[in-house]
Amino acid sequence: MKPITKAPAAEVVVDTETVRALLRTQHPDLCDLPIEETAAGWDNFIFRLGAGMSVRLPRRLASVAMLEHEQRYGLILKTVPHPAEPPPKVVP
Repeated sequence: MKPITKAPAAEVVVDTETVRALLRTQHPDLCDLPIEETAAGWDNFIFRLGAGMSVRLPRRLASVAMLEHEQRYGLILKTVPHPAEPPPKVVP
């Protein structure tokens, strides 16, 4: 079986101006920060926003459901108490 090495084509085009327009309507307090495209993977575009944040937007319809899943279960996992100590390391 031949490995898949080429990412599928983006179904939407997102650039820095798209990100800035979204920020203007949804987060105007951040819309003047510098925006730089840093990656375009299989499923998402990633932009650096200012010095310490990033914006991740889907580039294919299939990835929208994955992002919704992350948002839903990420909020649930934030409410789960974490152990005070890290789990033990596996020793081979």
